[in-house]
Amino acid sequence: LRFAPGPAAKRVQESVWHPLQELTPSEDGGVLWRAPIAQWREMLPWIRGWGADVEVVEPEALRNRLRSEAQRLAAIYLSSEETKAPPWFKLWAKANQEEGLIHPLIYHLLDVGVTARIMWQEVLSEGERNQVAALLQLDVDQAGSLFAFLIATHDLGKASPSFQEKVPFTRPILEKAGFDFPSSQGLKGSPHGVVTAWALPDLLKEHLGLSIRDARRLAHAVGGHHGVWPSDRAVRDVRVYDKGGPAWKKAREALVQTLLDIFTPPNQIALPEDIVDRNALLMFLSGFTTAADWIGSMDEYFEYEPRFMSAKRYAPMTAETARQALKETGWMGWKIKDSEPAFTDIFPFAPNAMQQSLFDAALDSDLPALVILEAPTGGGKTEAALYLADSWLQRAQGKGMYIAMPTQATSNQMFNRTKTFLQKRYPHMPVQLHLVHGNAAWTKQTQETPLAKVGESIEEGVLVNAWFLPRKRTLLAPFGVGTVDQSFMSVLQTRHFFLRLFGLSHKVLIFDEVHAYDTYMSQLFLRLLTWLRTMGTSVIVLSATLPESTRQEMISAWTDASAPAEAAPYPRFTVVTEKQVRTLPIPKPASRTIHLAWAEADDLVALLDENLQDGGCAAVICNTVGRAQEMYGMLRQAGLVDENHLILFHARMPFAWRKKIEERILRAFGKPDSQGRSPHRPHKAIVVATQVIEQSLDLDFDLMITDLAPVDLIIQRVGRLHRHIRAERPAPLRQPRAILIQPRGDLSDPEFGASHHVYGDYLLWQTWLALLDRTTLTIPDDTLPLMDAVYGEFRPEALPEAVRDPMRKAYEEMLMQFRKDASQAQGRLAPGPDAFYLVTKPQDVLGEDEDPNVHEQLRAVTRLIGPTLNLVCLHRTPAGLFLEPDGSGPRIDLDAEPSRYLVKELVQHTINIQHRGLIPKLKDKLPHKSWKRVAALRYSLPVIFENGVYSTEDGTYTLTLDRDYGLRIFKEEK
Repeated sequence: LRFAPGPAAKRVQESVWHPLQELTPSEDGGVLWRAPIAQWREMLPWIRGWGADVEVVEPEALRNRLRSEAQRLAAIYLSSEETKAPPWFKLWAKANQEEGLIHPLIYHLLDVGVTARIMWQEVLSEGERNQVAALLQLDVDQAGSLFAFLIATHDLGKASPSFQEKVPFTRPILEKAGFDFPSSQGLKGSPHGVVTAWALPDLLKEHLGLSIRDARRLAHAVGGHHGVWPSDRAVRDVRVYDKGGPAWKKAREALVQTLLDIFTPPNQIALPEDIVDRNALLMFLSGFTTAADWIGSMDEYFEYEPRFMSAKRYAPMTAETARQALKETGWMGWKIKDSEPAFTDIFPFAPNAMQQSLFDAALDSDLPALVILEAPTGGGKTEAALYLADSWLQRAQGKGMYIAMPTQATSNQMFNRTKTFLQKRYPHMPVQLHLVHGNAAWTKQTQETPLAKVGESIEEGVLVNAWFLPRKRTLLAPFGVGTVDQSFMSVLQTRHFFLRLFGLSHKVLIFDEVHAYDTYMSQLFLRLLTWLRTMGTSVIVLSATLPESTRQEMISAWTDASAPAEAAPYPRFTVVTEKQVRTLPIPKPASRTIHLAWAEADDLVALLDENLQDGGCAAVICNTVGRAQEMYGMLRQAGLVDENHLILFHARMPFAWRKKIEERILRAFGKPDSQGRSPHRPHKAIVVATQVIEQSLDLDFDLMITDLAPVDLIIQRVGRLHRHIRAERPAPLRQPRAILIQPRGDLSDPEFGASHHVYGDYLLWQTWLALLDRTTLTIPDDTLPLMDAVYGEFRPEALPEAVRDPMRKAYEEMLMQFRKDASQAQGRLAPGPDAFYLVTKPQDVLGEDEDPNVHEQLRAVTRLIGPTLNLVCLHRTPAGLFLEPDGSGPRIDLDAEPSRYLVKELVQHTINIQHRGLIPKLKDKLPHKSWKRVAALRYSLPVIFENGVYSTEDGTYTLTLDRDYGLRIFKEEK
């Protein structure tokens, strides 16, 4: 509504408060007021009372009025310069039916092709350009011209009756121009990408001299720009309704000829004979096409242009637009530097012996390369990896870096370290660094990083660019830190998986804590390694405890080698290139000895009471959330420490609560200052946690009590003991000490409880045997022998006789589960680089992993954790529904679609649960009616707690939620 200057305008300015409402001054000094139509109905009486004249037009009537005007305007636009415009110019690619605007197909093809050409010249890395040119046996300029032309043809399938009929007001104009519209007989037309894959091959064969097989492969690659490659079968099923008659064929030929005149691609080309090389090219082209199409389709830059002009006149105009769009969306800015700084220019210390030996062996390796670095925690692996990655990036003329962490918490902490590194490394240029995981948008790390909106340029410093924020785009940004799950999505058979691989190509990837991957994740990782090598990406793998078999599998995935790699004592690193595998020992750091003891679970309270008499900070690590909550309850009842210093930390609580606990723990138990002091560290405290503090978090405790876990995870956990040099520790805790909770039962018939479902019996059993008689654990000396004892070849003859048969049974069960998990992974993985029919016979696309109504076998999951469900936790109070139990924050109306601000708040109060009994009781309520169109909430279910309690409709389950325990799930016994 527009309000002229006066009392009504003033009243409007005083009254607007809702975030969905927007006020802007009008040219005459009045006010323009925008708000959703539902609010207008509610506010009309007030508006009329302010003296404003209001015409109420119902939506359908308004649409009819606009449609009529659109047809009139379109007829004028499409008939302009009628004597100059060829018939095929009237074919449209984008249309705004309400405003009567169309953007001609030839213009859109040029928009995207020209964008691709500029990306080739000014955005893609030199390494990418060189690899593509070498695979095509062309020079770099010729390869760029070819790719720009091919990408421009991506929407050729829009020159078809089934597509052009989607905008009714253009059909009469096209029929007048001689285009026929065969009857569809009620059938749905083929997607235009499929029609592209049908129409393009013959034209490529004719004009570029390609073999028909290569032409089909290229047509499928560009035709898949909406995320899925067209299949041969879909192409065969293209009907007359999609093809049209002679006029349509002539139009497609004219469009291609026009593109040939503009981009002048080389002739008589061929794809590589080698399957892997060919697939590298097709995968890169597929991702590149999608990225260029996304940029070239942005209405805010590539405006609707109905006027006819020649392609040679239009192409330079759209080039200026494309360059501006690429700059203002963040594609341009950061560039690699020609010089490589010394280690001490980046870090405030000289490289230690481990770091220097790695640099001496790996800095000058042939690229792409794989480095596997196995060394104890706290030895400087992260700094070594960052420096090596940056050096490789400069040498290979690459395009960025991604650091893959096992959890969101470890990603958050690594983001800060990477940000500091980049600030020192690139002080005078803009550097995009994105935090990449499901809750990244709500973290302190993201909120404290400058945000460049689309159309806004920041000249220097570390920043986040808004265009790259949607999850399918984030890996396209130069630098990222996030969960390993995000990189795994690039090898799962999902929509746009090839776009993610394009984003990772010619970067350097760092994978931390790789030992934490289970069998399923390991299969995904190995497939990812093969593709990264193929796409020119180097990889650095970090681990404190890596089974020998896992190391061998990584090497084989990188080199396709069947012979085992050479061994070396721990700690060590392995450098793998196309021609060579070298495993070298690292100068051994000073040994750390951890004192070990065993205890019964019932003695936990007494043990902590005894050990913390003089103060100290203890960690109690449990294998499941339920057990952690139980332990916390026991300790709370015992009152060993002040309630403010007894902390429960696990993932089953709203993210808004969990991130505050994470920040509190890092502040209290993190790295001390240069004098070894921590002003926020309490005199006496206990943290009860699950595996969330097991990996990568830089935490330091005086004492640790832990559930039994596989030996590599035990070694990881004790890495949080005496991690830093501190000025003061309580006298009884001056030696690092870990107490392991002994399983119930005896050695020949143990009861592992819920830990059995997390790790399986065999690895727990072997770890118990390996550690049973030990009183100390010395790192790094004991690491490799213990890993071999637990993960090495099963040798029943070395076991006590009483456990041989039951251990053999547990071993066979483990192998069966491994095979089952590996099979699950193979069923979801995208084809490898050696797939003959990669783009022409694609696999079925998996469903979104957030949708609990999609069968588990058909979901694109990165971890086998069973069914999951997002619960948005709301609380009923006398004043209504709120996000917090005390009624603070915004009021929630479940019948209204939430604003963007409210979506952010709702997501932060979400808990992801994995509970096979509870989820079937709830998932049938999805989708919630007013959240259907909200992507972030589409698969989330509102759950209303009254006084902290919620019960399922049948009374089977009761849920409680509070800040101390988080979410607890109770099953009612009947």
